[in-house]
Amino acid sequence: MDDDEIKLHEEAYSRAVALFDEIALEVPGGLSREGFLKLVMQAAVCRWSVLPMSREERDNYIRAVIISLIDLSPANALEGMLAVQILTNHEVIVACHSRALNQSELPIHRDATQKHAIKAMETSMKQMITLQGMIERRQLNMKSAKTLDRQHAERLSYNEPTDPNVRDRSEKSVLSANLETSKK
Repeated sequence: MDDDEIKLHEEAYSRAVALFDEIALEVPGGLSREGFLKLVMQAAVCRWSVLPMSREERDNYIRAVIISLIDLSPANALEGMLAVQILTNHEVIVACHSRALNQSELPIHRDATQKHAIKAMETSMKQMITLQGMIERRQLNMKSAKTLDRQHAERLSYNEPTDPNVRDRSEKSVLSANLETSKK
């Protein structure tokens, strides 16, 4: 990276920190605060490096990225990176459609731009399906873990000994039955 790129990354990160603190939201899922802010910075740098923006426009963009990433609620860095790709790809799609609709462009350029938009939408759809699959697997794993925890707790409560000399209730029942039989 050259000096300009380093400055751009530093500015994007510092603005992300300041605006995140202003919005005062919690970091989603299993991401660290620093990891989340770096994802915001990456999305911001993608946009800032392509389009000239005023300070206010940059801040508004970072706010939108923060809110969008929180809505996508990535649980880890991989989901976070995929979420940033979805957001930045959305920017590409909007820019391509906008340019394709611009009547001052030559028809051949509008057609080519529309084809780029379609490819970007196909990529975006694949990204969204992948993210959704990751989220569903995570939720299924959490549900399975909760079910196993509940089943384990039920087994523990069922087998909880009341007599220190007896390991579980089934043994106690056998001993009680034997005692009853021997008394008769």
